[in-house]
Amino acid sequence: MQTLKENLELAKTYAEYYSDIEQKAICRSLQFTQYRSSIQRWRQSIILAPDLDGAKLYSRWQGPGTIVGVKSPYSYIVEVDGKRRHVHANKIRGHKERITEAIVNNCSVIFEKDQDFGTVR
Repeated sequence: MQTLKENLELAKTYAEYYSDIEQKAICRSLQFTQYRSSIQRWRQSIILAPDLDGAKLYSRWQGPGTIVGVKSPYSYIVEVDGKRRHVHANKIRGHKERITEAIVNNCSVIFEKDQDFGTVR
């Protein structure tokens, strides 16, 4: 009876250990799946591509571009500067346009967070 109890305790230990390993693997794959699905929702994206035609070792982030199609679950068709490229998901990042200052007809735009001007009406 004692050996049966020891064997059951050992089986429980093994089950907990391997279930933790499997749970971490599932979490990693789900995180990657969520990342891939978020790529499709980006309107603007930047891609990592060679700067010059022959420069394979020297790449820069280019863009912004638009994702126009899905070739496979891990590769997308991205249009940058009027050219369409077939790009792997690892080389695509989302792009958010940021405006720090806007000048229209030699007039600057004052944002609400600017405190240099006092009260402006």
